[in-house]
This record gives sequence, structure tokens and C-alpha cells, in this order.
Amino acid sequence: GAVAAALEPEYFRVLLRSILYAPDMWVSLGHGKGKVFVTMPEDARRIAGDSQPLIAAFGREQAGDDGRIVVAPIDGSGEVRITALGRIAPPPLHMDHPLVIAVSRSSAEVFALWRQQAFAYLTFFAVLSAGAAFGLYRGQWRRKSYALLEASAERERRKNAEQLQLALEGAELGLWDWDVRNDRFTSNEVMRGQLGYAPGEIGDSGDAWRRLVHRDDAEKLISAIEAHFRRETPSYECEFRVRHKDGHWVWLLSRGKVVERDALDTPVRMTGTHMDLTRR
Repeated sequence: GAVAAALEPEYFRVLLRSILYAPDMWVSLGHGKGKVFVTMPEDARRIAGDSQPLIAAFGREQAGDDGRIVVAPIDGSGEVRITALGRIAPPPLHMDHPLVIAVSRSSAEVFALWRQQAFAYLTFFAVLSAGAAFGLYRGQWRRKSYALLEASAERERRKNAEQLQLALEGAELGLWDWDVRNDRFTSNEVMRGQLGYAPGEIGDSGDAWRRLVHRDDAEKLISAIEAHFRRETPSYECEFRVRHKDGHWVWLLSRGKVVERDALDTPVRMTGTHMDLTRR
């Protein structure tokens, strides 16, 4: 009524030796109570004695826990090792105690490459930070210099803008700017005065301005704009009537040009002037 089974150590030596891939690595096969049968590379310290504490502790745990990673010193050397433990207990065999396989590597060796990379990255970022600090210092110095030039250029731009505004007012020219993509239309005070409107009364939508155009002139106006959009004319020019706030019609000479296009050559922005031709 008794059955005895023997495990051939040499078979397991070949099997366990085949999974070693690093000099600091070892693998052991033992009984659930802690006794080690085979270890590779061979080391008498791991076979000596009736029980290895790490294997015995894992062998006593519940059968549902089939694997575990332990990071701790596991022998008298005090070296911290990463050890993976696995349980071998096929259900059809109804084993009283499982076999336990332990695969271990030195924690220092496992993370050696990472530490080298970390040190290299640290050195790189230290050099990069030093370069960035020097570049920031140089940039601040140049920024101060540019700020002085920019302030001078801004004063010049304001002066030119003021001169342009005075010139437009003197010539009684209304200035308009059309955001074609969003259909937003902005104008200066002269242009609004030509139609008798105060700021904000018309709005900035393109439809609001187009509704003021005389219906007999709308097709001519659209054709002139579209021809310029297609680059058939170097600039846009058209005479048309616009309804004044008081109800009468005002004749305008409108000139303009596309000043911005997108990557597909579609007009994005157009700007120009209006001249009141009603008396003519």
C-alpha cells in the first residue's frame, strides 16, 4: 500500500542551469518544508541543513499563493537580493507539501545599469542646467537691450499711426479691416461717420455691413471682391451705394487688398479704404 518516487537530481541540474543568464544569479529547488534538493550554481551553503527559512516560509503558506517576490537579505552575507518564489504542486498528485523553486539575483546588480543611466542623465541635466542658466543670463541681458530698442520702435509706430490717422481724416477716407475667415468687419470713426453711425451701432459682423449695400450694387461688389480673391486683379476697387442711417443713399469708392492668406492660398484678411463720392 505504499508508493515511493525518486527525483533524479541530474535532470534538475540541467533544467535549472538552463535558466541562468547572469553571473550573480542562482536558482534552487526545494521541499515545501525547506529542504533544498538542487541548486545552480552548486553551493553547499544553500543545500546544507534540513531547512532553508525562505523556502520553508513560502511552503507553509496557503496553496492559493503560487508566486511571490522577496527583496531582502537571505543569507549571512547581508546582501540584499531580489528572489522570486514559485510553488509546484500539480492538483492530480495530491501532494502533502509542494515543491518550491527560488530564483534570485543581487539587487545591486539588477539596478546597476539603471544607476549608470541615472548618473549619466544627472550629469547631462547638470551640464544642460548650467548651459541654460548661462543662456538665461545672456538672454536677459539681450532682452533688456531689445526692450530699449522696442520702446523706441513703439514710439515711432505710434507716431506713424497718428500721422496715418490724421492723413485719413484729412482726406476723408474711411479705413476698414475684414477678417475673412471669421467674417468680422471693423472700421474707423471716419467710415462710420460717412454713414451716420456711432461706434457699436452697426456691429462687427460682415452680414450687418452687407445689409446696408444697395441691392442693385451687391452683385458688382461681390464680383470685384471674388476676382481679387482669385488673384485676377492686383487689388480690389468698386463704387457702390450704402444706406445712410437717415435713410438716403451714400456713394462710396472702396479700395482694398488681401494682406494675409493661408497655406491653401485662401484669403484670411483684407484691408482697405472708403471714399465718399456722393457729391460727385
